Amino acid sequence: MFLKIVAVCANFDGYKMIKIMSRAIVHIDMNTFFVSCERLPNSKLNGILLIVGGGKRGVVASCSYEARKFGVRSAMD
Repeated sequence: MFLKIVAVCANFDGYKMIKIMSRAIVHIDMNTFFVSCERLPNSKLNGILLIVGGGKRGVVASCSYEARKFGVRSAMD
């Protein structure tokens, strides 16, 4: 099945969102989502190595780019 481009509907921070068959396709990078959620109310966490996770197995839900430099990866990577 071929999709027909209907119209360019918006320009959002330099990215064009294309409306296709009354749906918008949006790509969101969620690699550090939980880290960003922790850093938002606490600016002391900005720029430092941060790992979000836990449980009995110690699964990493999210890690900062500073942690990635040392080889830490989340469970989804």
